[in-house]
Amino acid sequence: MTNPRLQFEFLLELVLEEVASEADQCRLDRLLSEHPELLDAYLDQVRMHAILQIRSGVMRTPDSLTQGAAVIAPPSAAPSLPRLRRSRAYWAAAAVVLAAVAAGVIAWQGAGQTKLTQEGFSVALKILETNGLPRETAEALTPGQSIKLDTLRFAEGRIRFSLPSGAMLSVAGPAAIQLRSPTHLSITEGKLTADVGPGGRGLTIDTPQTQVVDLGTVFGVEVANPQRTSVVVFEGSVELYDPLASRHVAIARLTEGEAVDVDGQRRLSRIDTVITAPSGEDWATAASVKGARVIKAVRDNVKDRRFYGLIPRGMVAGATAYARGQERRQWFDPSGRSLPLWLDGADLVQTLQHDRLNTELELTVTLSQPATLMVLHDTRSPPPRWLRERFTDTGAQLLLGPTNTKGKPSSFMVQPDESRFLRFSVWSLVVLKAGDIALGPATDDKPGSCKMYGIAAKALP
Repeated sequence: MTNPRLQFEFLLELVLEEVASEADQCRLDRLLSEHPELLDAYLDQVRMHAILQIRSGVMRTPDSLTQGAAVIAPPSAAPSLPRLRRSRAYWAAAAVVLAAVAAGVIAWQGAGQTKLTQEGFSVALKILETNGLPRETAEALTPGQSIKLDTLRFAEGRIRFSLPSGAMLSVAGPAAIQLRSPTHLSITEGKLTADVGPGGRGLTIDTPQTQVVDLGTVFGVEVANPQRTSVVVFEGSVELYDPLASRHVAIARLTEGEAVDVDGQRRLSRIDTVITAPSGEDWATAASVKGARVIKAVRDNVKDRRFYGLIPRGMVAGATAYARGQERRQWFDPSGRSLPLWLDGADLVQTLQHDRLNTELELTVTLSQPATLMVLHDTRSPPPRWLRERFTDTGAQLLLGPTNTKGKPSSFMVQPDESRFLRFSVWSLVVLKAGDIALGPATDDKPGSCKMYGIAAKALP
């Protein structure tokens, strides 16, 4: 059976972060009735939560406890929290804290929102880098500094830090993280990228919808919506658990190049497109990014969990052609210089190499504006019918490589070091309005006779 303490911590966090459903609250009430030994921990945690809320200027007690009393808040108090059904034990603990504040027992720690706390069990962090943080948070976190924290909250910017295990985490705001131990933390808002390394294997991250357990990997977790958690695996693998299940058994294992959303009912759905920066240092799901880009998203009719990479303005010499978990090949111009201006800086789709075997592939590119859509086709195989009928061969070629693949000499360019690069023809389609463009399989010929095609798009002038 699942550890009652684990269920308790998971459910209580949902309640405190105001994302608990009626069913979640009922489960917590039932758990406290069945395990009275958890009551002391319950009261301790809600007292701590109340202290943090008061310091933030957002605590308000229900009318039944305040009886019309004014809300206690620092001079520049933030708006009150939405009203939430919490137990009388919660409000009793909160009332004790309010009384202590009124009596001067608990002092204010400044008028702004609490950013960093050391109230409970603290974890030693080494700050590696900060960028774009609010001034008061940046002043408290200096790169190279070691600091013990149990709670990390900030409204904007990014913090990169290491844990005692050596795992390196990058957190983008707005973010709310609680550090439970050197190998266990929870996130209720924000985006986290973990590079665990050999010493950090087993890092566990709780979210409102799931629990992610690392198996030695680089992965990302994003909670941008109270009802959804996104999990993306860039290297290695992770396991996902349902903390409320009767047995602590993994509900899914994700490997390199796979990504899913987990909803409030612990159901998994594929994330088709993951957006990355050209440097590879940042990522986001297509659903969570509203910024300007030519290609909005990519999807297909394949029933798996692999994602397409999308790099806005990422089509440059040396760009990686295929998504995570696929072959590491790059695009180059035959001249050895930059790509042609009409192609350089286009949005780049990192396709899935194993799709070259799928003769039933239906791939859809969604454009956000009028654009020239380009398909890069392996010249070792005749172009498929859908490509010949709807696109125009520009006569230009790109190189993909290096590769050890064999074939006709005319399909390769061999470098002085004897490394080989495959030749790809560039086909274009002018699209005059935003919308979906359907593409087909890589070849009408024998499956696997060519590499998977590439995709790029550039806005019309």
